[in-house]
Amino acid sequence: MTIAPPTRQPTDPGYPIECQVALEAGVRALCDEAGVAGWSQPAVFRALAQLVERQARDYVEDPDPAESSSEIAPINLTDLS
Repeated sequence: MTIAPPTRQPTDPGYPIECQVALEAGVRALCDEAGVAGWSQPAVFRALAQLVERQARDYVEDPDPAESSSEIAPINLTDLS
């Protein structure tokens, strides 16, 4: 999978949308592949949301991703901006 690099600065209001567009095809392919493997789409979406929350929390706590938490806890994703 190839992800297009940003063409905008992080402070540009369009930056988050551009990031979504860059990631969309890969996320869709991942969801489709999980469905083909037999996972229900609701289960895939819940799992992805939990994984993203965990990674976001870990990043907020320590931007060095060398270590990862094993627990899943809610996070306010607006804390990342």
